[in-house]
Amino acid sequence: MWKSYYLKIPWSLVVCPYIRLCIIFVAPLRQEIVEDFPVYKTNFLKFCFIAVFNQLGNYGPIFALSIIPVLVEAGVNSTQPIFVAFYGFILAKIFGNKFRENLTKREVIKKITCFILITIGVMMVV
Repeated sequence: MWKSYYLKIPWSLVVCPYIRLCIIFVAPLRQEIVEDFPVYKTNFLKFCFIAVFNQLGNYGPIFALSIIPVLVEAGVNSTQPIFVAFYGFILAKIFGNKFRENLTKREVIKKITCFILITIGVMMVV
């Protein structure tokens, strides 16, 4: 059980940076990075903050897989969009719609329908 957990973290630490470095080999992306470098430089601490929490979010399911069965982890992980939409809706009401999320009645009903289907799927699996 612990052996698999300790193998997943190092591989993700080794492979992910190399995948990100491959962006440098694509000319249009490389030119865009060079053009926007002053913006990146002024917001460096924000990027670091985001990167740390992104990696912590990636390691959560890996750790969960080491201590619970795959079906339980998959069921819990599949409910993530429900919480993201809920917090996004609440924060959009508090701070305004800064991310230009489409919160029309039709879109909200479509999202709720999808979440109901997700919930039914989780109940069928677990």
